[in-house]
Formats: sequence, C-alpha cells, structure tokens
Amino acid sequence: MKSIFNILNKKILYNGFYKLHEIIYEHKKHDGSWSLPIKRELFSGAHVSAILPYDPLTKKIVLIEQFRPGIIKTNNDPIIKEIVAGIIDEGETPEEAAKRECKEEIDCDIHKLTKICAYYPAPASSESYYHLFFGEVGSFE
Repeated sequence: MKSIFNILNKKILYNGFYKLHEIIYEHKKHDGSWSLPIKRELFSGAHVSAILPYDPLTKKIVLIEQFRPGIIKTNNDPIIKEIVAGIIDEGETPEEAAKRECKEEIDCDIHKLTKICAYYPAPASSESYYHLFFGEVGSFE
C-alpha cells in the first residue's frame, strides 16, 4: 500500500509531564494530489484504561471527583465528576490496568469486566488511546 502521508519534520518542543511535539507533514488529498506542508503541535499522549464502574446491588454508577487544571480558566468548578481512568503501565494489559485503577481510585474490586470500545479521544492534537470498560463492582462491600 502506498503511503498517504509523509512526515517532513518532527521535534520535541517540551518534555515534561507531557511531551509536546511539533510535526510538519503532508497528506494525499481526495483528488490524489498532495497537500501543502502542514505544521501542528501534538501531545505525546498515553494509553489509558477507563472504567465505568457500576454497582448492580445499589444500581448506581460510581464516580470520582478530581481537580482538572484544564478547567481553571472557565467559570466552572475545576473539581469534576469522572469515571475511573488511568495510564496503562508498561507490561500491563488494559484489563489489568482497569482492575488496578478501580482498586486505587475507588477501593473497589471489579467482579465482571466488559470491554465497550477503544478510541482516540482527541486525534487532531494527541496520540492518546483509550480502552473503555464497563465494570461491575461492589462499591460498599
């Protein structure tokens, strides 16, 4: 298969908690011609397991509250309700990470884990890839 894109240049702009790359690329357009070079910033991202914890006894979804700095400049409260999620450690499967994150974040064991889907949450700006699970837990054991 012929390439539909060419990376012309890639460099690290920032290397901290997140990595920020500058990428210059071109891609094939629908008419078969090549685009002009395009420059974008791209977060390195992470592979993440996200879990929607559900307690079948109480018939409730278990959410956590976390401070998120990306909300600071809005008029909204930066402490938001979220599902459980975390970065998959090296050598860990998405399922293992889901179970570990549930134990760490809400102190619950997953009794049944079902994969919903996997997706790129922000492919225009990040290389992050998420595995989304439905996890049956006992939240008040």
